[in-house]
Amino acid sequence: MKHFHIAFAALALLASSSTARATGGFDCIAGTDTVTFYASGVLGRGVVTPIMNFKGHLILKVPEVAKTSLEFDLSDALLFAWVEDNELRLHLYKEQPEGQRPPSVELIMKAASADEDGIIYEGSYVLRTQALPAEGNAGPGDPIELKGEIACGWE
Repeated sequence: MKHFHIAFAALALLASSSTARATGGFDCIAGTDTVTFYASGVLGRGVVTPIMNFKGHLILKVPEVAKTSLEFDLSDALLFAWVEDNELRLHLYKEQPEGQRPPSVELIMKAASADEDGIIYEGSYVLRTQALPAEGNAGPGDPIELKGEIACGWE
């Protein structure tokens, strides 16, 4: 996670020095050999606040899911967002058009403030999808669950 601290140090310098922010922008990133995820948006602090200008992008490089890497635009996949008590949660779900594999992806991320100012957040994600069906089987493949670390910046 230390490399994420460097990436968000610039965000910390640009962020307001006031800790009583009503709204702000966030950016989250996760990167491994198999999952690359980026999300950003504008969100108020509190449970019942709409998220504005949400953008999300996911790249999967999992041989059990597809023979090549898959890219997903998750900008329309946000089901739930929460920022309260220095915790950020996002829940995304995307269904593919019929016949495309995998049929769906679900990403749940939780991150908590990692600094006094509530600018840098660190946490984890769970990504759920389905593997390719077994050879000769037209039905759905086995469920796959991938987990990893995520880092976010709040300004």
